[in-house]
Parts: sequence; C-alpha cells; structure tokens
Amino acid sequence: MTARLRPGSPSTTGAPLAGEPICATLLAELRCASARARLAAVEIDAVGVMLRHKLIDAFAALAMLRDADALKFLDLAGAADIGISRKDIHDARAYRDKGAA
Repeated sequence: MTARLRPGSPSTTGAPLAGEPICATLLAELRCASARARLAAVEIDAVGVMLRHKLIDAFAALAMLRDADALKFLDLAGAADIGISRKDIHDARAYRDKGAA
C-alpha cells in the first residue's frame, strides 16, 4: 500500500517521518557533506590567497592542499608540463623540502 502525500505533511515539508530512520540518517549525512564541502572551499581559497601574495611557494601550496585532502578538487592533468611529478603530488614532505630549499 502506497501512502499518499498531502500538502503540509511531514514528508512534503522536509521533516522525516517517525518510521524513516534512513531518511534522518541521510539528511544528517547531507548536512555533514555540505559542511565538509564549505570547509574545503575555504581552505582552497586560503591557500590561493597565500600563494597570490607570495607567502608560500607552489610546493607548500600543494602540501597544504594535500594535508587538507583538497587535491582531489584540482585538475592536475598537465602538472608534468610544469615540473610537478605524480610522486610530488602525493608526497607532502617532498613539497616542504623543495619549498625550504
């Protein structure tokens, strides 16, 4: 038997029904994912500002993005053309060593 939705019922207003624990869990996960996405955006912006103002070099920026797990948002397909190897991208210590040298 399929339940009918009426305007103003909990399912149409966004509130989960008492018998829908999956819906409540999914809503909580969506809120967490949204917060993580906003945090990643803030971290990416902060690294961009520091790089633009020459407070850090490119390798330090990559290290910070790697530490923040934000490299997945970058399209580094052409990274080899600018001297960044796959090993560099995945090894934050190499960034720090190169940035300090």
